[in-house]
Amino acid sequence: MKLYRAKIPAIARDILERLVRDEMIEINGSMRAEAEADLVAIMEEYLRRDQTFREHVKDYMAGRSIPYDQAGRTRQKLAENLGHPLGEDVERFLCRQFIENLMISRFVDEVFAEDQDMYPKVMEALREHDVDEDALRR
Repeated sequence: MKLYRAKIPAIARDILERLVRDEMIEINGSMRAEAEADLVAIMEEYLRRDQTFREHVKDYMAGRSIPYDQAGRTRQKLAENLGHPLGEDVERFLCRQFIENLMISRFVDEVFAEDQDMYPKVMEALREHDVDEDALRR
C-alpha cells in the first residue's frame, strides 16, 4: 500500500464511519473530529517515519557503494532489521495502530467489538482508498 497525504483525512473519516455504523464503536459527535485527528496523526507519523527510512536506505547504500540495482534487496533487508513495514505490511501495521488507538482513545466513548472483529472493517477501508499504481501507469 502506498499512502498519499491527500487521502489521509478521507481514510480516517471512512474508518470511523464504518465502525460507528456497524456499532463497533461509539463516538460522541463533538469528539468525532478529535478521534479523526488521532487516526490522521498515526498516518502522518507513518509517512514521516517512511521518509526517514528512505533517507537511511539512500545513505546506507551510498556509504557502502551498493549499486542501485540492489536497492530493493537492500531496502527489504534494512526494513526487516529496523522493523519498518513495507508493501502489504503497511496496511496491517496501520490497521493495528488504528485499533490500538481506538481502544485507549479518550475521544471514543465505547468500544463494543473485539480487535479481530474490527480488523477486517478497518482493512477494508484502507484497501478501498489504496491507489492502483499499475492502472495509473497504464
